[in-house]
Amino acid sequence: MAFIEAYLAPDERMRAMGADGAAIFFEIAQTATSARIRASAETTARSMAARVLPRYLEPGGVQLAQDFSDALELLIEGANFGMPTERLRDVLRARFRAFTDDDDAYGLPISRGGDLTDGQAFDMLLRAYTFERADVVSPSAFPVRFGLEAALRLVWSRPLAPLPELDTVAGDHVESAYLATHVALVLSEYGRRPLPTTVLGRFEVYLREGLPRFVRSRDVELAAETSDVLRQLGERDEVHVPLCSATQLLLDAQSPDGSWGRWARDATPYDALHPTWAAVTGLLERSPAAENAYSRRVRNILDALTRAPGLGDQRTRACSAFASKRDVISRMRKNPNRGSW
Repeated sequence: MAFIEAYLAPDERMRAMGADGAAIFFEIAQTATSARIRASAETTARSMAARVLPRYLEPGGVQLAQDFSDALELLIEGANFGMPTERLRDVLRARFRAFTDDDDAYGLPISRGGDLTDGQAFDMLLRAYTFERADVVSPSAFPVRFGLEAALRLVWSRPLAPLPELDTVAGDHVESAYLATHVALVLSEYGRRPLPTTVLGRFEVYLREGLPRFVRSRDVELAAETSDVLRQLGERDEVHVPLCSATQLLLDAQSPDGSWGRWARDATPYDALHPTWAAVTGLLERSPAAENAYSRRVRNILDALTRAPGLGDQRTRACSAFASKRDVISRMRKNPNRGSW
């Protein structure tokens, strides 16, 4: 946390990072088990939010869909933390009224559905998540027809790239892994709420099978994000060998300055900070809060997806496949000579 704050001290880096700089700390402030860490993160989050807010209040500051979505996240967190957000809300509502349709609001051709690339599907999911959260904080202020249920419906039916036999993970495998981790993070509001433990289906299978590969290839970001998801699913280092290996990787890979990755070589602040951001949350002990309006919506959405023809069956098959694999793993733990991770 100290490294991230120091890295973003120059105004040009904070401006380039945008609302994501504050988002890192808002997330920690709401989810960390440690009260000391929560308090420190909240102080930093408030400071960073105040520093980046003028960027979005400038003329054209939320013209691009990505900037609009980032500023909307800032509005949500400001409302959650009792910060003044009236001017930002007015700017965002004026921009929203100028959007011609949901494609315009998302900045993506979502009306084409299955024709989206993996990267577009990822962006679609996160923007749908933001619109859903915004509707909880400011009901009917930013109405879109294409909400989180529609986004999850599309993601649920998308194929995942088969994991490679070798220990290198790149290209399509990376996109699929990030999509899988973010399905989980969206459902738990990035660790703020308990993650439903029986709904991820093939995404959970993909991450569990992928984690040993991510560790062996020393992919800090994927190992960290997958670790975060597995911790939210109830796994612990002392009983889950791949998770323990991932934790060891993250601890070993941290630099003396507190960072992860070769941040000095990255051209953008986001790329420079993402390995550290991922590692921090991958190691973070979270204490999710009780159910709220957003988590109740998620439950209703998941119920609707389960009832949808084909989608519910697909999830059930994936969960059954994982249950069989889990039985094998349990037997291996009792008799480790039969195999290993």
